[in-house]
This record gives sequence, structure tokens and C-alpha cells, in this order.
Amino acid sequence: MMNCNNLIASRFSTGQKVKRIVKRVASGVACSGLLVAHALAATSGTSSSPTISSCPSAFHQVAITENATQCQAFNEGLPASLVYFTTSSTQDTIRYYQENIPNAKVHTPINSRVLIVSADNTYRVVVSPDNKGAQVDILVMKNPAE
Repeated sequence: MMNCNNLIASRFSTGQKVKRIVKRVASGVACSGLLVAHALAATSGTSSSPTISSCPSAFHQVAITENATQCQAFNEGLPASLVYFTTSSTQDTIRYYQENIPNAKVHTPINSRVLIVSADNTYRVVVSPDNKGAQVDILVMKNPAE
């Protein structure tokens, strides 16, 4: 049986890859989200690679911790997303976002991941444990003025 890595590495055209992936997923074979994202991005005609850059102090008005590293912006336009790593603990990072997003709602952890949502649902921040700190995923849904 062909696995997810073989699907990407196989020498099919992009259209054939997508058809095979859809067929496999539909028949109950689970492939990682990255495989599906790879196939969909390959059909869009644009580069799907995130841009790794030095970390700004904020992303669309959402504060970023001072010790942030490996910032990757996946989409600069709205909705916009950015991922980074911090050496701060998950609890310290959660406190940081509670202090920097007014009236933020902190949801109950699911699989050790904590969702923090702004009161107006403009920002969503997910804090996940990482080997030596935390991973932070920021999703900006709309401009806060809207």
C-alpha cells in the first residue's frame, strides 16, 4: 500500500496526485494534514513555503514575546497567520497573552494546547508545549476596527 510520503515523491502530475490523495482519504486512509496542504498548494500555482524571518514585536497588532524565534508568516493578508517558538513555558506564554489581549478568553486545554481568543474574535492564539518552551500560533481573522 502506498503511504503519504510515497504519494508526494511519486512521479505523477499534480492533478493525478490530488485525485489519488482524495481517493485515498475518501476510502478511509488517513494522511497527515501536511500532505493534503502540499497537494492543494501545488494546484494553486503559488509558492506554499512560509517565509522565515526575524520576529517582529507584533503581528497585526498581536504582541509577540521578546524571546520569539523562527517566525513564519503563512499569510500576511487577512486572515493572517504566524507561527513562532519561545523558550518561555506554556504557562508563562499563556499569561503573556492574557495580559496583552484585553478580555481574552482562555479555553480549556485540548491535547496540551490552549486556545486564547480575543473578546471580539479578532485574534486567536494557540499555545502548545514544545521541547524547550512553547510554540505559538497566531491567527488574525479581521482588523480590530471592523
